[in-house]
Amino acid sequence: MARGDLPRLADLLRPYTTRPLGLYVDDEFELQLLRAEADGVAIDVSQAEEAYARVGGRRVPLGTSLLHRQPVPVLDLKVWVQPLDQLIAYKELLGRSADVADLRALQTRLTGRADA
Repeated sequence: MARGDLPRLADLLRPYTTRPLGLYVDDEFELQLLRAEADGVAIDVSQAEEAYARVGGRRVPLGTSLLHRQPVPVLDLKVWVQPLDQLIAYKELLGRSADVADLRALQTRLTGRADA
């Protein structure tokens, strides 16, 4: 998600927040991240700009582009996010099969097609 949208979304997600917006660093990533949960659904929101993966002990820019970003309604706010197909490709690149399965299920649900 674009940096400019994060503070407003963080305010709206405050009642659902499980990890406030801030720098997140682990063995895989270094990025600005907010975690929330609503109705049993885990929500991770990260900043597109200045996001890094950790690959072989190195810090590698993720290079996420929001050139083709799309407006999505979240609560009472329109936020700009990476298209779902690009997010799936990104998760496949990282090799996170559980994430890809979740996103493909969401894609199927949104399009109503099993072949999505």
